[in-house]
Amino acid sequence: MEIREISIFKEFRCQGENCPDTCCKGWIIPLTREDRKRFLSAGGFFRFRFAAAMVGRRFGDFNSSCKYCPFLNIRGLCSIQLKYGHGFIPETCRSYPRSYRNYGVFEERYVDLSCICVAGLFIKNYRDLKLISYESTAEGDLYSTNDDTGYLKDLTDTRSLFIKALYESEPQGYGCLAYVLKAIDDYASEAQDAFIHGHEDHLRTSPFVLSPYSETAFPGCPAKPDLTGSKTGAVFPLPASAVNFLMNTALVSEYLKYGSPYIYGIFRIYTDYPSHRISAARLNKIYEEYTKKYPDYAGYYAAYYVYYLYKFFLNCYEDYSFTKNIRMGLIHLGMVFFLHSIYFDKNGELPLSEFTHIMSAYNRRAYFNYKNLDRMYEVFVADFF
Repeated sequence: MEIREISIFKEFRCQGENCPDTCCKGWIIPLTREDRKRFLSAGGFFRFRFAAAMVGRRFGDFNSSCKYCPFLNIRGLCSIQLKYGHGFIPETCRSYPRSYRNYGVFEERYVDLSCICVAGLFIKNYRDLKLISYESTAEGDLYSTNDDTGYLKDLTDTRSLFIKALYESEPQGYGCLAYVLKAIDDYASEAQDAFIHGHEDHLRTSPFVLSPYSETAFPGCPAKPDLTGSKTGAVFPLPASAVNFLMNTALVSEYLKYGSPYIYGIFRIYTDYPSHRISAARLNKIYEEYTKKYPDYAGYYAAYYVYYLYKFFLNCYEDYSFTKNIRMGLIHLGMVFFLHSIYFDKNGELPLSEFTHIMSAYNRRAYFNYKNLDRMYEVFVADFF
């Protein structure tokens, strides 16, 4: 089968005990039936520990408290792996942060930005993220029930056009990025409407273009981002109204102070505002000062959305939800930008190490709770559209 592998995939190396933000803390570790059977077949004291660890919020998970995994030793290493080897640990732990999307005709492979080591690789390679193609055996199960390979090609071609535009916007800064993101969102809306009305060839017959602006120079892009937050203007950055709604979903929780203290501390910058809200005037000023101090960071945000499109745009192959899949990326991009901005406002700077850590910690918190993702999408659409 053709394998399409993100260019940083093979560069990933787990830092183990040297990891600054271990993946063995901060979330529940799901177990497969095979995992449970294997653990309960162990002998001696480890069998007792396995049985005890699987009793919690729902039998069959480790780490229901979302604190440190009970099998993480004082050196920051997995005691299961040390005793039984890598093949014995939970399937989730064996694969993370790798993910495999088998579409039947090809498989795509990624590493997840919720891992701080991967986030570091992303920062180092942000200008050259691409899929590397080769032949090999698929690792993942079939990801979709759809078998319309023509539609799948239309989606991958559309994704390539989006990514090309985002990368070409990078030298022009935040304003051009805001324009390109708005153009992508507009196109997603047009595609959604076309498919609803039965025009299933829309992606192929009306491909994404950035008319009337040049595809290479973008001479019409504004010099700075549109900060008005109007419903007919830019969808990046997020206006204060959207931020206030999103930060009052289950994304922010008091339990994070124990499970994920780093991202809890970032969220606390926001919750320390009066009434847990931030005014439009205040946030626009923060955005303006942040983008002025770090104009070169615009390229990282363009690449962040590129990475999101690589990983998630092909969800449209299964659900045909162009607007939702595009706008969930806008939510995550906008929230990362917002958290960076308020960190800068509090500390007067945003070193690249903190930029990377905030991005990674947000991804770990936001991407894996599907119920809250739906809620975030609802409040985003209600505020913008």
